[in-house]
Amino acid sequence: MAMSQTARSFEMIILGRLLYGINAGVSLNLHTMYIGECAPQKMRGMVTVSVSFFIAVGKLMGFLIGLREFMGSEELWPYLMSFSAIPALIQLATLPFFPDSPRYLLLDKSDKDGSLKAMQQLWGPGDHSTEIKEILKEKMTMEGQQIKGMKDLFVDHSVRWQLIMMGLICGGMQFIGINAVYFYAYNVFRSAGIPDSQTPYVALGIGLSDIFATLLCGSVIDCLGRKVLLWTNYGVLALTLALLTTTLSLQEHYVWFPYASCMFVFIFTLSFGLGPGGVSCVLPTELFIQSFRPAAYTLIGTMNWVCLFVLALVFPFIEEALGPFCFIFFLFYCFSMAVFTFLMLPETKNKSIVEIMESFNQLNVKEKHVPVYVTRL
Repeated sequence: MAMSQTARSFEMIILGRLLYGINAGVSLNLHTMYIGECAPQKMRGMVTVSVSFFIAVGKLMGFLIGLREFMGSEELWPYLMSFSAIPALIQLATLPFFPDSPRYLLLDKSDKDGSLKAMQQLWGPGDHSTEIKEILKEKMTMEGQQIKGMKDLFVDHSVRWQLIMMGLICGGMQFIGINAVYFYAYNVFRSAGIPDSQTPYVALGIGLSDIFATLLCGSVIDCLGRKVLLWTNYGVLALTLALLTTTLSLQEHYVWFPYASCMFVFIFTLSFGLGPGGVSCVLPTELFIQSFRPAAYTLIGTMNWVCLFVLALVFPFIEEALGPFCFIFFLFYCFSMAVFTFLMLPETKNKSIVEIMESFNQLNVKEKHVPVYVTRL
């Protein structure tokens, strides 16, 4: 893409974006799964939320270098579009020095010594026998099982509720409305009297809010738990969307409503990062055993990107048709998810994968002819 202006070829931009999208779709799932499998049980939440943190950092960097003072000028925009090559090259150079995840080595390769070596490299020297025992328990539950495909996720009743929850929480992430709010935010800032030339600087504030929220999520997730962070923040998101819809629809009648709308945009961003935005990185690793995990990540990632694609196509038309009431659908989804996670989602903090399986077995065995894996001997 850096050479597209020199070559006067928009096709190079299209090809570059296509390759970038393929890489983003593949690597985001693999990265999240790898981080989750490398994390020790007592720090699994905090370590895995780091994925969301660095995504937020990446978005802030995009806002920052996209300013006219940096690379957002007519002369430099081709290099701006190619800037992501720098972290990609750094990752390419450092990746060979990272070990395979301890869980993968022990569960898939049956390499106990290699798994212990990876733990010592990742976590430092010490006694990691407890983690080895927990992984071996999971290995017993997988005895005789092969790596599952996406078809197995739909036909195997033993993971029915895990699939439902992951589809709604992670696969349906775009239905929260975070990207729709970002899309509408410039109209909100304009209504508050912020000139168009200044809105990119306000967007930096949104990026900083996202970083702060994911940092806070990583700090408290292993203390408060995943369930509490999810249902409370789904509720806050629903309430914020209701208030944002109200202020947007009545802003011509009250002079301070446009400023309240700006505040609600920031509150929405904070609540998203503290709740679903951070927690959704952790749950797929915790809710699926090793044999189902790759297929689960593939399905969830596909759902998320398809929903984002559809939303990007249809939301401008929804916004044009409904105006300030365009967030009603997202409000309903957030409220429904607050109720659903409060009633149905088992807490997973400080639990091994086997213990989490047992919690879901209690839900899955309500269905007839559901195989219950032995999780205690």
